[in-house]
Amino acid sequence: LDTQVVSLDPAAKTMEVRSQAGGDGETLAYDYLVLAPGAVTQPERIPGLADFGLDISSRDDALLLKSRLGAITEGSVVVAVASVPYKCPPAPFEYACLTDHILRQRGVRDAISVTVVCNVKFPMGSPVVESALLGVLAERGVKYIPFFEIDSVAADEHGRPVVQGHTPEEASKPLPADLLLFTGLQRAPQFIFDAGLTNPKGFVPVDLLTNRCVKAE
Repeated sequence: LDTQVVSLDPAAKTMEVRSQAGGDGETLAYDYLVLAPGAVTQPERIPGLADFGLDISSRDDALLLKSRLGAITEGSVVVAVASVPYKCPPAPFEYACLTDHILRQRGVRDAISVTVVCNVKFPMGSPVVESALLGVLAERGVKYIPFFEIDSVAADEHGRPVVQGHTPEEASKPLPADLLLFTGLQRAPQFIFDAGLTNPKGFVPVDLLTNRCVKAE
């Protein structure tokens, strides 16, 4: 069906769907429902992030990134994990390595710093994975800053974007970012939120053995 879900009623076991082309909606009843709608990003939760940042989970922003990586000649690239959990945990590290590779191919890497920041110590639980990925970043001269909370993003007096954040050691830590990539700040789509199926973080809690939504029971 070329439709999108408009609303969901778990108690009545019905959902309203509407054609992607528009028009009137239709109510569908179900006995069992498999939910796999993905997550939506809310960059507006951090002032200035939507204005200056590129969302690495967005196709449109990925196309913008391609052109900007082909044009930048000096300055800094910042890859930011703004919150956890988020879609595809390895993605920020992959983007940092791809950025490093593209800049080296263009012969401008020495004039451009690449930094990954994360609001927690490391976004994946395995110490083996942590050691391996941080080793890869170090080999490529990519700096990693853990426990970096982004407070805002704004342009300086020269129009250059600056990420304003803080760490446990530094109450104020500005990072110039001529090119800012980010992930995180995600939650379930609005129709799931409106149906009351989310937890305080905006995600759907499930039974880890069955993947059954605990709030729908």
